[in-house]
Amino acid sequence: MKKFLNQNSKIKSILICLFLVILIVISEIFSFFSYQNDKKKYEMEEIKWKKIEAEKEEREKKEEAEKLKKEMEDDFAFFERYFKEFKKTAEKINNPKNPSEIRATMYFVLDSKYSFAKIAMYSDKFIYIKADRIMKYTLSNGEKLYVFENAVVKSKKTHKTINKSSDVYILDGNLFCMIDYNGSIVDSMTTRYTDPESLKVILNENKLEIPKKEAWWMEMDKYLYLRRSKEEKEEKKYRKNTSSSSPYNYSPNPLTQKELEKMEREENRRDRMDSDEWEYEDREEREYWESEEYWGEEGIEKEVY
Repeated sequence: MKKFLNQNSKIKSILICLFLVILIVISEIFSFFSYQNDKKKYEMEEIKWKKIEAEKEEREKKEEAEKLKKEMEDDFAFFERYFKEFKKTAEKINNPKNPSEIRATMYFVLDSKYSFAKIAMYSDKFIYIKADRIMKYTLSNGEKLYVFENAVVKSKKTHKTINKSSDVYILDGNLFCMIDYNGSIVDSMTTRYTDPESLKVILNENKLEIPKKEAWWMEMDKYLYLRRSKEEKEEKKYRKNTSSSSPYNYSPNPLTQKELEKMEREENRRDRMDSDEWEYEDREEREYWESEEYWGEEGIEKEVY
């Protein structure tokens, strides 16, 4: 009897253990499938949210691109209208492959080597250039150098701004300006008339620097005083004949309020840039005069010859 009971207890223990093992296995299987189901739900939710975020980001990018495109098109339309409103044609350049024209509010020819226009625009087959002043030099080798002060260059093909708020040049029919090249601002020139698509980084700096230097000496030696005198007389004459004191109305036709505000914002931005540049140069100069390089290690002023 005792032996039977012992055997029964063993069987009972085995059955209990077997039941527990089966329970654990079933529990593990259930947990595994439950985990897989939760994981699938999470992944589906994650995909859903990523899709929503991607769609939102794509929508924002599209809206931003449309906004920038509209601004670009509005800006280009302003250039077209602004050019057409000029009544005075300063110069026409009859190049059969790239005819061009300069229109201006003021235009003077001082002699056969120098002329200038103020508040002016240049237009040819490829570009518009809007500038505060355009000066034309006939150099000693016979080449024509056009200097556009504080210029904005627009491509007629893409309507994009090629150059903004810096001086640009046209020499021997090619455009010279600064462009963004791999994150750096570099000097560039066109190789096919003024076509912006042919802009290349300038490898030979003398190609423009030598003509610029000659033009600078011509300006300083003879034309600067004459040009300023002409400009002052013309501006006094204009102000005398108009009731408006706004400098922005010194243009071919009165501009809209939106255009006036845009020009004013651009001028304020240039003033801030000039102010920051002068502040930086003043700080550099002050640091030099206070440095040991000038005073020496013992604080004695060095003689500079």
